[in-house]
Amino acid sequence: MTEMAGIFSTVDGYVMGFVLRELEEGETIRRTGMTEAQWQVAIGPHVQQLTTSGNSPHLARYLAESEDREIGASFTFGLDCLLDGIAVYIAKHHP
Repeated sequence: MTEMAGIFSTVDGYVMGFVLRELEEGETIRRTGMTEAQWQVAIGPHVQQLTTSGNSPHLARYLAESEDREIGASFTFGLDCLLDGIAVYIAKHHP
């Protein structure tokens, strides 16, 4: 695999993974017959237990910080991080 193919594959994998995760979440909600708001209320106690038990501090932080993030902002943040890493790789290997 060439570097260009590897870079393309990496970016494609990020985009596809993000989209598939969002679609799966939506499908899970649809299968329940609930609205998104009803789903959030239904899983609320489980999420609350995860965030307050102290057993999963990293998950708790992730859940707390991701609650207010809009999907487009979340996608852009991840893509920016990925592209920054690719830029560092290119600079290191092709000075």
